[in-house]
Amino acid sequence: MPYTDVSVNEIMTFNIGNKVIGLDIHHIMEIIEPLPVVNVPHCHRFFKGFIRHRNDIIPVADLYNVFGVSEPPLTSKSSGKYVITSYHNRKITLTVQNVNQINKFNHVSLEKDFLSEDLKSIVSSVIKDNDNEIIMLNTDALFSVIKTLNQRKYLDIYKHKLKTQQS
Repeated sequence: MPYTDVSVNEIMTFNIGNKVIGLDIHHIMEIIEPLPVVNVPHCHRFFKGFIRHRNDIIPVADLYNVFGVSEPPLTSKSSGKYVITSYHNRKITLTVQNVNQINKFNHVSLEKDFLSEDLKSIVSSVIKDNDNEIIMLNTDALFSVIKTLNQRKYLDIYKHKLKTQQS
């Protein structure tokens, strides 16, 4: 598999099931306890809905569905966290199981070949750290993918309604 050398500063890691996800700390605004989500009907499964936080309405990406992992049952100890991110003035909230730590990498080797085609568009790289693989998430791409998937879903619903009206 081809490797590319890249300089990386500091990343925050968190878990989605058995996967370790990383995000550049410069994109993280804050980490909060889960808030009530306003669901939007007929949206793609990657999109959980919206939350209201500090007078902002912020979309919520369901990373469990993005990575094909079952969401653990909610208990007092494992209620999960929301990671609010910002990139190019676009905010998105990520559902995560738990937040681990900030890791510092000066120079690492990266690969992306083993990822499915769906994930390649939202993953900027994969960092090999000892025996762990840290999947580096591209939140801007994730935001765009969710927006596009929701537009397609609404278009399909609209087409279906038109067909049924014409019948």
